[in-house]
Amino acid sequence: MKLHPTSKASSDFRLCREFDCWRGLDFDEKYKCAIEVLPSARIMIELDIVKFSVTPEVALEISSCLREALAINGDEKSDQSDGENRPTGLFKIRRTTGIRGLQYSASGEITIGDATEDVCEGSPSGTTSIVVCTIEGGGYELVFPFMCYSFTEDDAFWLSEGLFRACQKIAKP
Repeated sequence: MKLHPTSKASSDFRLCREFDCWRGLDFDEKYKCAIEVLPSARIMIELDIVKFSVTPEVALEISSCLREALAINGDEKSDQSDGENRPTGLFKIRRTTGIRGLQYSASGEITIGDATEDVCEGSPSGTTSIVVCTIEGGGYELVFPFMCYSFTEDDAFWLSEGLFRACQKIAKP
């Protein structure tokens, strides 16, 4: 496994939280999620044992999509429920009404860097697909070709806010 160009000494912005796995709530499954601003002005996202970095534009798009998903489920904390407010429009948004209510899905192709081996088939950078979506019953999920990460409403809000704050940190002169 390769080492990544991140170190706590090189970044003054790092957030970390233990997420509750939505699909594993009955078994009390948890995993680590971390967000770090890298010296290269990219944002490192760590989900369990997988790490990869994205541009601030991609991080902001993921943050906005999570806020939209939270708004669909009626979360009072989310204030960006209108897709028109998304900063870049990198993702295709789909809202569907099912038996159990409105569902949300945003998908796109993103370029990643500084990745662990599983993300880009052994390469530290490349393009991958991502889906930000709601799960019936109240959960949220990030879906990649190599893995899915489900989490609770509180975790979705934390991730959205953390990515937004990381983007703000980079934007400050």
